[in-house]
Amino acid sequence: DDASTSSSDDSFDFQPDPNSQARPNSAHFAGGVSKIGKGGLVDSYTNQRYGAVACQIYARGVHTSLLMDVAVSEDGLFAFGGVQRGSVELAAVYLGDLEAHLDDMLSQPHKEKDDANENQKKGILNLIKVDRHADAKLKGFGACTRLWNGWERARSGERPEYLLFTGKGIKNIHIWSFKPSHLGKESVWSCLYDTQTNGTSINQLYFRYSAAGALQAISKSDDQKLRVWDLSFEQERITGKASAKDRPKRP
Repeated sequence: DDASTSSSDDSFDFQPDPNSQARPNSAHFAGGVSKIGKGGLVDSYTNQRYGAVACQIYARGVHTSLLMDVAVSEDGLFAFGGVQRGSVELAAVYLGDLEAHLDDMLSQPHKEKDDANENQKKGILNLIKVDRHADAKLKGFGACTRLWNGWERARSGERPEYLLFTGKGIKNIHIWSFKPSHLGKESVWSCLYDTQTNGTSINQLYFRYSAAGALQAISKSDDQKLRVWDLSFEQERITGKASAKDRPKRP
């Protein structure tokens, strides 16, 4: 496995590409940028009236115009963003504190006016945290999902783990594990699988669950090949039913 750590950084603009056809939990953005809108409840800095730039991926090499793919985890805690060409960086934006702030404001509609005004002065950038990592196998980000370890372990403060699906624009799929920075611990990024698809360049990547609840990854190539990859081992690993040392070489 390729495992490494990266430090957190505070700087992501959700500005959608009007020509894209985004899936419900993902979107495409022009310029390698992702923006979070204030929704009338949280004010950004005064020069960012229509949203805050939480992080930006900068172009490297000959590709200077980036198209960012963004996917939000099903628990709503992270937005992940990466590009197909021009950079090998992927960003993970933590939204938990922002959601907690909005929930707090919505649950107290009759606050004293002064307290409410003071609370609304919090900038979006003060409520988010960004973890970043750069690796050639992170190119072509397409999808994310959380590996569920049960309510008891989640409430105990155990770090969540997410799977990231990359490989758009190339012939290999890569399944990554991401554990966010937490309580002084740096984020951990590990490449679990690097697998040939036996097709042409990949143009679509998804995660799904079978009728029996088994986690699957789906890749589609330009030549119309559709492949389904079994990731149920990772579900068994996260719940303690299997050991990482017994991981198969390919899903």
